[in-house]
Amino acid sequence: MNAMTQELLLEIGTEEIPAAFLPGALTALKTIAEKEFADQRIAASTLVTFGTPRRLVLMAREVAAAQRDLVVTKTGPAKRAAFAPDGTPTPAAIGFAKSQGVAVEDLTVVTTDKGEYLCAQRREKGTPTHLLLPELLPRIIAQLPFPKSMRWKDIDTRFARPIHWILALFGGSVIPFSFGGVTSSAQTRGHRFMAPAPVAVSGIDSYLQA
Repeated sequence: MNAMTQELLLEIGTEEIPAAFLPGALTALKTIAEKEFADQRIAASTLVTFGTPRRLVLMAREVAAAQRDLVVTKTGPAKRAAFAPDGTPTPAAIGFAKSQGVAVEDLTVVTTDKGEYLCAQRREKGTPTHLLLPELLPRIIAQLPFPKSMRWKDIDTRFARPIHWILALFGGSVIPFSFGGVTSSAQTRGHRFMAPAPVAVSGIDSYLQA
């Protein structure tokens, strides 16, 4: 881990999920998370999943601290309409450059099957990952498939069994969100009967030692 990456840790604590549900759920958790991170242009090292009947866990040692910057390309007016015979930019070229937030001299010309057109490229800076995770993580959880699911309390959320806690950390800080009537925190729980009290964790290493 370095300044450009952070640890990600997600644990969904539940009532007893049937053991037969776990292999499919854990495979889906990894697959769904990989797709969501890729769709959001967030680079992540190998995502690892594991679980027991009372918890599903997703973690990665290195997740990019921000989205990859995006280069946006826009095609504008035809070259013949963009410049006067003496090469002076016309209002069409000036307006297109202004609308794209670039200077006229930064416009390029691309050749298509319909002729030559102006083209503008601008770079959109990636959003910090910690600002995206409050929506991304519950979206991942909501997509998990189970042979059977249920509702509980007075909420519309469906899951294999009622959710009792959610541990969600990125770079040691809590990613705030709610799912299934439960708000995320920096706490896990031990054995249901032998160590039921919440246990605070700060990252993957302290979680694995808890």
